[in-house]
Amino acid sequence: MEYPKDRTPVKLVRIRHKKKSLKLAVYETANTFDLYIGGPDVYCINAFINKPTSIYVQHGTAELSVGSISNILYNIECSMEHNFQKGLDTTAIVRLLISYMKNQYPYVSTLTFNDMSHKTCDNDQHVELSEMTYIRTGITWYQKHFRAYLNEKDQTRFLERDAKFQALKAKFTWAQMKSIMGTESLDEDNTRTLFEGAATWQEFFGPLSDTMGIAEFCIFVAPWLHSFLLHTLRFNFSGPRYSIPLEGAEILDYEEVAFARGGKRFTRKQLKQRPLSIME
Repeated sequence: MEYPKDRTPVKLVRIRHKKKSLKLAVYETANTFDLYIGGPDVYCINAFINKPTSIYVQHGTAELSVGSISNILYNIECSMEHNFQKGLDTTAIVRLLISYMKNQYPYVSTLTFNDMSHKTCDNDQHVELSEMTYIRTGITWYQKHFRAYLNEKDQTRFLERDAKFQALKAKFTWAQMKSIMGTESLDEDNTRTLFEGAATWQEFFGPLSDTMGIAEFCIFVAPWLHSFLLHTLRFNFSGPRYSIPLEGAEILDYEEVAFARGGKRFTRKQLKQRPLSIME
């Protein structure tokens, strides 16, 4: 996803954490601050923060304390050095956004988003990240790493669907499960023993993924997991809005660096004290 080309950012810096740095571009509208974080040419996450003067806040159609993440994408171009890695960096980019917001917009206490994230397996197949994490742990990736939660109505609906899904486990035979997922890459005898001894789906898929490793497990479930959950769990994880609480969130140490191909570094305090330059 490319940065907006029809607008000029009011702030453009590198935001550096440990050995990685990302481009931070802040755009301003009459009602919002729009934040984009990513590599030199493409952004990988963006969020919208209401201004205290926003007409939406004044009219009661938006809450000042609630920001919104509209896009999240992870690939190697997410950092200035093009060394973005799976795993640690995928959580770090969200934590950097949260850390920056807590420093710059302390009135924001919650970020909302739709969980449309996917994971690319080593063979270039894709799985829904929420589904793969759920089948292993019972919660989604963002719930696990960022304490994300659903509103009461959606949470109630999820719990009802989850209870029915867990009840199906006792009705599934090994032959039925085998026909759905195949066993070409498995030790069939041990996998069958694990399946028949598991009371819940997570008691089966959790240890199975630990044995296989996440990379191999991703390839294993990619062809059939979405269809399987569509017909059994029947809960669309990408449909409802999730909320991430900023209170108590892990804050990463970072520094802001003047956006240039080289040159002097500036701390957050120094940047606040000097005139803003769009490009240096």
